[in-house]
Amino acid sequence: MPRTLLLLLALAGPALADLSAGVARVEFTPSGRVPLAGYGSRFGKLSTGVHDPVHARALALEADGRRFVLAVVDLVGITREVREDVVARLPDLRPDEVLIAATHDHSGPGGFGRHPLATVTCGFYSDERREAVVAAVVEAIRRAREALAPARLGTGTVDLTGFSRNRRVSGGPVDPEGGLVRVERVDGSLLAVWVHFTAHPTLLSGDNLEVSAEWPGALCFALEEAHPGATALFTNGAEGDQSPAGVRGDGDFARVADYGRRLAEAVEGPLSALRTSGDLAIRTRLDEVDLPLSAFGDFVPRRSWLHRVELGDTVWYGIPGEPVVEIGLELKAAALAAGHRAGFVIGLANDHLGYFT
Repeated sequence: MPRTLLLLLALAGPALADLSAGVARVEFTPSGRVPLAGYGSRFGKLSTGVHDPVHARALALEADGRRFVLAVVDLVGITREVREDVVARLPDLRPDEVLIAATHDHSGPGGFGRHPLATVTCGFYSDERREAVVAAVVEAIRRAREALAPARLGTGTVDLTGFSRNRRVSGGPVDPEGGLVRVERVDGSLLAVWVHFTAHPTLLSGDNLEVSAEWPGALCFALEEAHPGATALFTNGAEGDQSPAGVRGDGDFARVADYGRRLAEAVEGPLSALRTSGDLAIRTRLDEVDLPLSAFGDFVPRRSWLHRVELGDTVWYGIPGEPVVEIGLELKAAALAAGHRAGFVIGLANDHLGYFT
């Protein structure tokens, strides 16, 4: 190689990052009255207004020819049919490259699930509401992928002790370890932050009839306000028996805002300390598995998915429902035993089969 070219390469600085990332959010707040999903006690009552907007958010990653897209939506859950519709509208992505999760918001729009049992907690089915969800998720993914640009990423954990409690067993096990993903543009500015934590968004009770993204929305809004130009995403963990703790404030919405803000403050230090890199190994696997026979017969599906995503030396397990925390802790321990630096369980991923105990 000519000495002149060698000199130019030496003076060119670091090579462009192999990793590309893009992020987007799409609002799908209903304009009219809709059933809210999450509490059977509402008995299909329609919303009376909107307290704060609901969104579909997407983070797209590409590295070394591998791709992964995380889409998170402010809903109580994701149905198999919604996931299948979304994937069908994204033919350039393989099914294993797309993980769709719900925050488990109990005050988000309902009416998107066809299954008769969904009527109890999600309200009567509507083609219009289902299409609104599917269209928002598809558009968020498309925008995120259109925005792909060289980036750097770092992953880590955060201690969130005191923010959760076991609602099934007094003093029972909790999972205070949160997960963090920091995505930067090549100039060092924050592009996206992904926060993972394990607790039910049930600070608003079944008496609430206003659309809200609950405390996960408050968390994301607080992070986005603190970091203009960045988009925040939240995924929930093995939250089947986990509820918020240490809640403060006078009134339900004040408590939601305070809890989300304090979570955002708690992750700021570890977030800023994360080291990022443009080198990222991405591996994805999606297994469709047979389900056992149920006493409920055809009301319970016979197949669903288990999703596994490796981002560098961390692994993320997508579970189609709500595992109790013991299951989550066992999977996290197994990840460490297998040599991963950290493991995380994403509940409410790709489908919703109820509780896993």
